[in-house]
Amino acid sequence: MEDNDYLDAGDNKEDDSSDDSNDYLGDSDDTGLGEEGSGDLFNKLAKVAYACCVVANNMKHVHLHIAGKKFDNIHNLAEKYYGDIGYWVDSYAELALEDKSGKMDNLSNSAQHVAEINIETEDKYDYESACTAISSNLRQLIEILKNCRESASSRSDIESKIDDNLG
Repeated sequence: MEDNDYLDAGDNKEDDSSDDSNDYLGDSDDTGLGEEGSGDLFNKLAKVAYACCVVANNMKHVHLHIAGKKFDNIHNLAEKYYGDIGYWVDSYAELALEDKSGKMDNLSNSAQHVAEINIETEDKYDYESACTAISSNLRQLIEILKNCRESASSRSDIESKIDDNLG
């Protein structure tokens, strides 16, 4: 299992000349990681992961603070969004880490990386304010996803993933 770590920390006392082909990030030259401008893609993937984290947390907040008419509709909708979008965090963070020079901050700090997304803080959301909050969060996330997709032309796998999520 030691050869299967996510990040090669370099602190392994064993011979570094061993085959690292099983590490999560890989060293293959055919990944396109050495292409000019590829760091921009991986920075944008990290931003998508941070945005997904913030939006998922905002959806959880709305889910927990909805009150009034159409409670069940918004409660269930927000729950679906935080579940689905929360699931995306891991996959985008792992894609961002394919660039060995890239770094991911602790996801607890995600809001610092996506200042364009407001943190939801209301004590209570009625139907209208909940719909506004959900819509605003989704619009911001969509823009961040679209921006990332524009940089992914050399990676059809990433384009496809973003297209699936945008759908």
